[in-house]
Amino acid sequence: MKTLLIISLALNALAVAAALGMWLNRIAIFGSVIHQLRTAAATTFFAVYPITPDDIVMVGDSITANGHWAEIFPDVPLKNRGVSADMTTDLLKRLSQVTDGHPRKAFLLIGTNDIGLGARWADTLRNYAQILDRFIDDTPETQLYVQSVLPREAENRDKVLALNVEIMRMAEQRDLTYIDLFPAFADEAGVLRDELTYDSLHLTGEGYRLWHDLIAARVKGADIAPTSVHPGEEVSSP
Repeated sequence: MKTLLIISLALNALAVAAALGMWLNRIAIFGSVIHQLRTAAATTFFAVYPITPDDIVMVGDSITANGHWAEIFPDVPLKNRGVSADMTTDLLKRLSQVTDGHPRKAFLLIGTNDIGLGARWADTLRNYAQILDRFIDDTPETQLYVQSVLPREAENRDKVLALNVEIMRMAEQRDLTYIDLFPAFADEAGVLRDELTYDSLHLTGEGYRLWHDLIAARVKGADIAPTSVHPGEEVSSP
């Protein structure tokens, strides 16, 4: 009798595990489909409203995409080229829609989804390097500002910090301006400050106000020599 009970419990556990696996798989498939639909919608829009050499472009994932940049920087010829859920590999696939327009400036923020979705570390670094090299090779007249990944929840803090070290290194090797946003957005524990987020990842309006303040001089000012900027260092107009 005891043996039958153990077998029954084991079979029930296997059935529950199988059902859970199917449910998680369906969630993953659903998320992938949603991302594909968002990407298709965004890229068709980008094709109809292409980048021009007068434009300043915000490039990235949902953290960029969710910003109402025309309101954040009124009277600036600025285009939003963020796509929700994009990883570095996704941005690489659509990067020509930015570089083919030869924008005057571009502000890059990408990489947090590589961390959150478990991309291989080596793949992320390789993709990021290719993104920077594509800007340099395909549109050398564009002044590229390489922004650090923002802080997020505590369990990913060390990964974000490690990625930012590599991003800064890659930017400096290529004589590009690196803007370290992380310190201004992080609390004492190194996670995204409560008042700047509603889910430990995406930004509130106050978060975008802070982002504005940290990059405004470079968005609005004349092109300047490459440097590394670490807020809260004072960032003044050139």
